[in-house]
Amino acid sequence: MIAYRVRTRREGRGSNVVARSEDGERFTTVCTIEQGSLQRAVAGAAFARPHGRGRWRLYVCPAAPAPSKHWWIDVLEADDPAELATAEARTVFPGDENTAVKDPLVQRTPDGGWQAWICCTRSTSPTKRIG
Repeated sequence: MIAYRVRTRREGRGSNVVARSEDGERFTTVCTIEQGSLQRAVAGAAFARPHGRGRWRLYVCPAAPAPSKHWWIDVLEADDPAELATAEARTVFPGDENTAVKDPLVQRTPDGGWQAWICCTRSTSPTKRIG
């Protein structure tokens, strides 16, 4: 399984695609998550990675409308990767009024736990997370 972002020519528009491959060379789209499906008063969605042991998780990064620079990280969860496109987004890393968070790399640890590497930056025009 792989997840990747497709950007369109319109600034900040695009989608996240989840695909699978039997050979690692040819991929078939499993589902597409359009930016608008995540738009709960947000301007966009960004980088995503699936993780599968039991349920599948897809991490997405919505952004508050300009001029704010605030981002947060939501997770979509489903039993089957094809169901991620209709899963309800749940905020897992909200950031705060001064810190935007995005582009997570979430990994399983050897002891069965989880660890996340997250990009953090200042929210130069802070807004409260709407949700």
